[in-house]
Amino acid sequence: MSPPPEPLVKCTRCTFRGPQSAFPQLPSLQYTRHCHKCREKNLKSRGAAKEKEPSASLRGKDNSGGILPKLSRETLLALIREHGSNKAFETECYLDLAEINLRPEIACSPKAVADELARQVWEATGYRFVYKQKRPSRTNPSIVRFEYHCAQLEGEKTKNQLVADPKKRRARVTMDYFACNGWLNVIINELDLSTGTFRLSHHLAHTHYTNISISDDIKSLVKQMKTSTPTKIWEEVVKLDPTTELTERQIYRFWSDINQGAWRKCDDQVASALALLQEYEDMTVEIIELKQETGLSSIAFCFCEIINNFGKDTEEIAMDSTWKTNAAGYELYAIVAEANGTALPLAFVFTTSTGDDAAEGAKDRMLQQVLGAVSRKCPNIQFVHTDKDISEINAAKTALPGTKHQLCMWHGPRYVKERLAEDKRPAHYDPRKAHMVFDFIDPTWAPGIDRIQEDASQHEQNDSEQEEDSNNVNGPDGIQTKTLLPPIFVLTQGDIRHPIYPNPPKARKTDLGVFCPPEHRDVTLDLYKMHGRLHPEIPVYEPDDPDSEKPNPFLSADAIYKSAVYDMYFHCFDLDLSQLWAYMWNRWYSPAQWKLWARASEPAIPRINTTMIVESLWKHVKHRDLAEFNRPRLDLVTHVIILNLLPRIKRNLDSIRKMRRAGRGPTLVGWQKDFRATWVDLSKSDDHCLTEKQLRWLRKPKNTKNRDERLAQLDQESKRTHGTYFTYVDKWVCSCSAFLMSRFLLCKHLVREVNQTLSNSPLRDLALFANLRRNHFPPYYVIPGIHDIEENEPEPEHDVEIMVLHRGHSRSQSTSSSRMQTPEPDDDDEDNDRAPSPGPVTGPGLDDLESIDPSGDDDRDEDNNIRAFASDDEGTAGDRVYISEAQRENLKRSFEALMETISRPSGIAPQLAEALRPALQMVEDAGTSGLSPHSDTPSSEPDVENLASQVVKVPIARTERPMPIQAAI
Repeated sequence: MSPPPEPLVKCTRCTFRGPQSAFPQLPSLQYTRHCHKCREKNLKSRGAAKEKEPSASLRGKDNSGGILPKLSRETLLALIREHGSNKAFETECYLDLAEINLRPEIACSPKAVADELARQVWEATGYRFVYKQKRPSRTNPSIVRFEYHCAQLEGEKTKNQLVADPKKRRARVTMDYFACNGWLNVIINELDLSTGTFRLSHHLAHTHYTNISISDDIKSLVKQMKTSTPTKIWEEVVKLDPTTELTERQIYRFWSDINQGAWRKCDDQVASALALLQEYEDMTVEIIELKQETGLSSIAFCFCEIINNFGKDTEEIAMDSTWKTNAAGYELYAIVAEANGTALPLAFVFTTSTGDDAAEGAKDRMLQQVLGAVSRKCPNIQFVHTDKDISEINAAKTALPGTKHQLCMWHGPRYVKERLAEDKRPAHYDPRKAHMVFDFIDPTWAPGIDRIQEDASQHEQNDSEQEEDSNNVNGPDGIQTKTLLPPIFVLTQGDIRHPIYPNPPKARKTDLGVFCPPEHRDVTLDLYKMHGRLHPEIPVYEPDDPDSEKPNPFLSADAIYKSAVYDMYFHCFDLDLSQLWAYMWNRWYSPAQWKLWARASEPAIPRINTTMIVESLWKHVKHRDLAEFNRPRLDLVTHVIILNLLPRIKRNLDSIRKMRRAGRGPTLVGWQKDFRATWVDLSKSDDHCLTEKQLRWLRKPKNTKNRDERLAQLDQESKRTHGTYFTYVDKWVCSCSAFLMSRFLLCKHLVREVNQTLSNSPLRDLALFANLRRNHFPPYYVIPGIHDIEENEPEPEHDVEIMVLHRGHSRSQSTSSSRMQTPEPDDDDEDNDRAPSPGPVTGPGLDDLESIDPSGDDDRDEDNNIRAFASDDEGTAGDRVYISEAQRENLKRSFEALMETISRPSGIAPQLAEALRPALQMVEDAGTSGLSPHSDTPSSEPDVENLASQVVKVPIARTERPMPIQAAI
């Protein structure tokens, strides 16, 4: 069935009748009511055949009838590129929309077609046209007009929506706007998308629009790399387009938008963080239930796997907080366990004050609940390390009453140093209360009060009474600092002295002197540091100390406390620094404060000295995990801690439990690497170290500042007489100050003695340091070969016969005394009356060469009964020692290094020459009398029967390294 015929329409000016499509069509897509012939007559009568300048307009009208031309999309865009990119233009035409509408990425809708046209015009001209509105026709609702304006058109600025919170609003400079009259109108019949009217005008050429929006290709890239960090994604974007106008913050924002569903459970940050923790609860984290108090908001959680697997092995924990990790302003606390010098975070706490109505001690009680939950999982905690945060200290003392609180030995000196530089009054100090604790403290000496000498007639006492009276304690100047009668106080205010009895008044700041002059600050700080490190297990007296009346070099905890107070008090007293003493007593040396920071208050010595394991954790969290984010939300920080930080902690725990890299050698952790470096440095002789310092200054230009003074000091140092100290290798303690202040409880006396006993094997054995552990009680390190190892040694699977060619039997080594004593010689040792000789060089370079004692008293090889540089005419062939191939190669390399050093044209240092002189003399005296004149072999034949009698059976396990031949002798 054919469609019905189109109705006929009559022209209003003539008798023409025809279908509607035969009549002229206006730019609005509506048909006129008169025919083409009548329209042409009308145009001629009005004189509308004028043509505009092509440079000012591209509107196409022919001379015949003024009908708009119908152009294809390619023709229109080519015309626009030619005339409209850098100058004013205007155009209007009918446009064939069929090829635009047929594109698969364009939806079959008038708005999508108009948007695509605006985009193509943007690409052709460089000017972006922004959609403004849609207007339907008044006469025909199916005909609509889509209006677009130039994005840089003045008066059409897009108004940004303001953020509700004024603090979050950001101001920025807008782009330039112009009066360009740039408009784009697209008229389309919704019932017929094949043809439309295109009208474009732009009357001012200006700077082209710069696109800063993220393209679809970049969005696809970000979605593919959404599990990577924004920084990594940004690097890929720059690789793809080095000239991109995007910024890293745009990529971060888009990355956050597509990923925030993983952590953003709701708009409220705190509620979202709690919801996120609940998702991971019982599998990864355990939420610590806290009793919420008014004015305080807190969230606490712990890592299940870490605290369950290592909780019972935790003996030391450190607690510290950090700020500026989240946009909500919450303070972040961490409780970290010490695991062989490695940090293992156990729990985290987010807390903040929500107002001024918080109850007193609310934060203390919150931390007590967290520490209580941790202590239930970690029942063997002995030490709690914090800084001088009163909330942390109070919480630790209450929740963990049986533990030792140890103030950080980095924060403590920093607090003292900063306070010494502040010239302000100390807190109230009552010398009478301090006098009740230590009777040598003057009860009349306080800030603003002068201590006076009272009349002797007022306190008549004979000598016997004064000797029997324990309250009579004289100061360093013989001034009586305490009497049986109440003291007299004199307040000094300017030139006026007011006797006050018996209570001292408050002193004004103008009446006080300087808190601590700059020249006394370093000495005060050094005293404080030394007092904090003293311990009953560490000797303090020198063997040749004339003031040492007690033969026992170890002091009790009470004696250390009293001596420390005595030192600091009279240091301040002699300098008349009453304000300084008031501060030191109130904040550090009173009985309650002493227990918080002094090691002497606890029988054990902690493994860690500072809270730097927590500071290191914050460094990784802030600069590694959160550095990608700008003011991250609280839930995002929680998400990062769980997904980024926790996997690394699990790997550390597996390494500590030796569950990784099975069959491989153990890897040294950070503190073990530092320990070994310190050990190697302390193994160098004093002459070696002094020579290195001299060479370092000699290589500098002669005009270097303080060069001559420093060289003179080093020359004086070389002439200094070294002291002697109590060195107990079995307890691993020494009375030198270097051991006392050492981070690792190390000093050169202990290190060199162990190297001497073990033939420098620690310098070559990395396994010794990898298996090293720090103990709380002596010996603080267990060195194989020096201390008895409590662990059960594996039973030897078989006996290996090692032929030991030696002229005598082996000797036992003793470590029971303070120094490694040389044992008495055996009766069957035919050469026991000979003086010990320096042992062979075992190191790869000059370090061990310089360790040879110039006096010839080096007994490193005496215990092994090896005589170095012995001539061949001493004894029979059965008495000889045969050096292994490895020892010969080592000796060869050492001598080559020595020859290279002494052959330099510049010569060698005097200390090195002095150290080599005895060895060179011994080589010269040894001679070659035992060698045949015509052969390099010894003149005497070895006694085979004597050699066979020297076979020793040494049990060696298959899995262990065989004992060195020199150690077996």
